[in-house]
Amino acid sequence: GRTLKACVEEAYEESLMEHHSWAVQQAVAVAFMLLPSKESFAESLEIDLSKRAEYKQRVEACMKPMNDRMYAYYEEKKLMDIP
Repeated sequence: GRTLKACVEEAYEESLMEHHSWAVQQAVAVAFMLLPSKESFAESLEIDLSKRAEYKQRVEACMKPMNDRMYAYYEEKKLMDIP
């Protein structure tokens, strides 16, 4: 599986990185080096990693209505075409 660091880096690169200056990007890169392992992070939150699929399904089900509303709003306001 992928490391927590790899997942967080990918999410950052796909979402916020382009909005940050070089200096902020470097600070974020340093912060990423301090991330714990996925197992250690999950343990600190008392998450049972053997139930990942169940957790993912529950989170997706909870977030889908909000996500659908958000994209409907974006479409209505023609925000999907903004570069």
